[in-house]
Amino acid sequence: MVSEFPPGMPPLRENFPRKNRIISGLSLGILVVEAGEKSGSMITARQALEQVREVFAVPGTIHNPVARGCHKLINEGARLLQNAADIVEECGGLLAGLAAMGSPIQDKKVLIEQPILAGDQGKVFKAIGHDVVSPDELVLVTDLATHDISAVLVDLEIRGFICRERAGYIRVPVE
Repeated sequence: MVSEFPPGMPPLRENFPRKNRIISGLSLGILVVEAGEKSGSMITARQALEQVREVFAVPGTIHNPVARGCHKLINEGARLLQNAADIVEECGGLLAGLAAMGSPIQDKKVLIEQPILAGDQGKVFKAIGHDVVSPDELVLVTDLATHDISAVLVDLEIRGFICRERAGYIRVPVE
């Protein structure tokens, strides 16, 4: 554990920026997935930039207030992240250097495959796109019963193929 706070110090909100400064300093780069314009993630991104670290941001819909921080970072020069390969492309040389120094990183190639799903799972996954879709919409599109949709959604989420958003579900980005 690395900390500038004494053992037993409780997690206090005002200490998070100092803790995140250490995290960004120990990292090759940081990835911001969602962030409001005035958030701890934005503070950490600024700290990473000051420490000459890579900053990646995932864009979101313009209607989502917690995507505004990511959009601001991208406008200010953060690398727009579309998939995991973007991180490997940007940090690949650094990762190779770590591997040469005896790091457990063996292979910098990232392989992301489209899942092969059959039956109800395939039908539901196909109906979920890159925009949020509600369970009610899935019932209409797939002609499956609500309880069947619910069971499939839980399974797909546990397996990492989709994720829950405020208003429904969205596919986890794949290449």
